[in-house]
Amino acid sequence: MFSSKAFRTAGLVALCLLMSGVFSGAWGGAQQQPLPQFQILPPPNGLPALGAVRSLDDGWPLAEVKECGTTIAQIFGVFRHRKDDGGDLEEIGGIRARENLTIGGMGPFPKGDYHIFLGHVEGVKFTTPQPPPELGTSWFMVMTDSQSKAVAVIVPTEPILAEELNGDEVLRALVKPNGLPSPGISAGLECCDLTVRHLSVTARKISPPCMVPPCPPPQWDIFALATVANIGQVDLTDPFTVRVLLNGRLIHEEQIAGLAKGASQPVLAVEMVDKPGLYIVTVMVDPDNKIKNERDETNNIAERSINIR
Repeated sequence: MFSSKAFRTAGLVALCLLMSGVFSGAWGGAQQQPLPQFQILPPPNGLPALGAVRSLDDGWPLAEVKECGTTIAQIFGVFRHRKDDGGDLEEIGGIRARENLTIGGMGPFPKGDYHIFLGHVEGVKFTTPQPPPELGTSWFMVMTDSQSKAVAVIVPTEPILAEELNGDEVLRALVKPNGLPSPGISAGLECCDLTVRHLSVTARKISPPCMVPPCPPPQWDIFALATVANIGQVDLTDPFTVRVLLNGRLIHEEQIAGLAKGASQPVLAVEMVDKPGLYIVTVMVDPDNKIKNERDETNNIAERSINIR
C-alpha cells in the first residue's frame, strides 16, 4: 500500500498528466523513469460513499487548460489531503470546468467543480483495463462532482513507482505561461489552426563562366517552398506573419491577409550561399503568437535540412 506522501505525489502527477493527454518523457536524477499514462472510465460498482468535500477555492491553482485561446478548465491542488471515511481514498485536488467538457473521450461533464480522490478499495472490479498488479489492489482515482457523486475513475495503464516520481518537477513543466496544452480535455470549441503542411528544400549550383583562372568559387541558390494551411474548423480573417530562417538567420518574411478553413497558401524563399555544408531551413507561422484562437500552437514550426557539397 502506498504511503500518504506517495499518494499525494502520484496523484498530483496523474491529475496533471490526464489533463495534458499523452505526456511522455523522463525526468529526475540519474534514475529517470518514463511518465505513465492513464485512462478515464465510468465508475464501477463497489465504490464507497465519499463524504462532503471542501471548496476548490480552499486549495491552490496548478494550471489552466486552454482551447482556442479560451480557458476551459483549471486544475487545483489541496493544502490538506483529507482521508475519506468511506475507504482508503484521499482527496488530492480537483478540476474546475468553465465549459462543458469531455475528458479522455468521456463526457460531457457539465460546468462546475470536480474533486479527485486517490487510493484503492478492496473488491472493486474494472471491466478494462485492470490496474497493473504492481500498483496494489484496484489502485485508482475517483472523480466526483460537487455533490460528492462519483462520475468517473482514472486508472493507470502501466506500473508506476510512486516513490520515484518528483511531483515538483512535473508541476514546473506543466504550469506554463500560455496555459496547459491539453488534447485529453476539450470543450469542443471551434477555432482556426495554422500549420506548415509541407516544406521542401532544394539547392541549385551556380557556376558562372570562367575563361581565365583564378575562377570564383561556386555558389548555390537554396529554395525553400512551404505550404501554410488552416486545418481548423473556422476561417481566419486576421492577418498573420510567416518567417523563413536559414541557420537561424531571417531570409524571408511575409504577411498573409487571412486563410479560410481548409485553405492553404504557398510561401517561397530563396537565398544564395557561397560555402558548402549543412543548412537548416525553419518556417515559423505566427511567430509572435498574435493569433489567439488557434487550437494547437505546437504545429506552427517546420524544419528541413540540406547538405551542400
